[in-house]
Amino acid sequence: MKNLYKDKIRIPENSFLLFLPFLIFYLLFALVFRNRTIVGDEIRYYWYASNLIHGFYSPPSPHILLWNGPGYPIAIIPFVILKLPLVVFLMFNAFLYYLSIVWIYKILLKFISYRKAFIFSIFLAINLNAIIMTVLVMAEPLSVFLVTGLIYLIVKTFENPQKKYLVLSGFVLGYIALTKFIFAYVLLIMLIAFFLFWLFNRRNTYYQKSLKILLISFVTILPYLAYTYSLTGKLFYIGNSGGQQLYWMSTPYADEYGDWRYPYLNSKEPLIKRAHSFDAIFKNRHINDIKIALNNPKHSLLFGTEQDSVFKSLAINNITSHPIKYLINCMSNTGRLFFNFPYSYALQSPVELILMPFNMILAVLVLLCLIPTLINWKKISFALRFLILFAWLYLFASTLVSAYPRMLVVITPILIFWIVLTLKKMLKIKWKFD
Repeated sequence: MKNLYKDKIRIPENSFLLFLPFLIFYLLFALVFRNRTIVGDEIRYYWYASNLIHGFYSPPSPHILLWNGPGYPIAIIPFVILKLPLVVFLMFNAFLYYLSIVWIYKILLKFISYRKAFIFSIFLAINLNAIIMTVLVMAEPLSVFLVTGLIYLIVKTFENPQKKYLVLSGFVLGYIALTKFIFAYVLLIMLIAFFLFWLFNRRNTYYQKSLKILLISFVTILPYLAYTYSLTGKLFYIGNSGGQQLYWMSTPYADEYGDWRYPYLNSKEPLIKRAHSFDAIFKNRHINDIKIALNNPKHSLLFGTEQDSVFKSLAINNITSHPIKYLINCMSNTGRLFFNFPYSYALQSPVELILMPFNMILAVLVLLCLIPTLINWKKISFALRFLILFAWLYLFASTLVSAYPRMLVVITPILIFWIVLTLKKMLKIKWKFD
């Protein structure tokens, strides 16, 4: 096997072979820690894939359920059609995350030495918060793979005149939004922002390319938006899970921190029969709001968009009545995003001590790079600025609704790419003492 000698260490030239031990580890991890049947959110992803096979995504009104984007269900359609066992889905997730590690390594090699690229790639490879998601039939491994690919495509787009990179960048951005709904709002904000930038400087080719990328991303999600419009009659209606998330984030009680609670809203059973699912105090505080969201004045059950609208109204009322508490909840949300803490009415677990170190290091590096980035904003390559804006908007939006470490997992490749390029310009690390 041919080897490259860089920085006094031997690194295999074939990057797929270099990280093959991690793929083996991910596969073994999935085999050992997998559930024997799909549970929780996994059921919904499988259900959506089954629906797509039969020519629809959500049930019709009033039972509209647009809880997750179709990106991941589309990807697993072949497995569902063939009725493959659960372990195949997990092997697919493991392979996607392995490819993400290989891809980030190849990207970093263009900017830093082999040794440093290897170290930062290993840092991503050992992220337990991400590895845990590979053993679930959920969208995070696919999202990480798409975001990592986006880094490569955006860099290529702004340094290469070939249109294929621009078109692919827009498509991948759109598919990311189809996989995770929150990115659709990020893209909308970026489209408005870059349109305004372009209005004041129409000769700037970077702004022109950015607008084209974002427009292509919206063309990618347009069929889905047309579908949701046919269901709801509402423009740019992405999903109906946002109302609940915002409601729990707006809780005004001092000992509740904005983490999401599932109140069995889609069940036809009266809520009082499911009271055992709640902490007694939590139930007593929120049962009146939940009854309002469940039922209209005629005592018939509310579903889909109507229920979502009621929850949003309740949330807005909480936020306007208790704005300081909402800001505190947003701070708690940032804590959950990075450190999986704090939670309302939850016991602590020593498992968090295993999961926390990666995100602690990541948080420190992000803070370290923040000020140099702001000071040198105009000196940073436009591709990196585009990706930083994308990541920052996503993180900001994630703090406004209930967030968890798996949501940070999705954007981690961009954060690492930003950290690597910033540290390269800002400081030099010496591993040995003089």
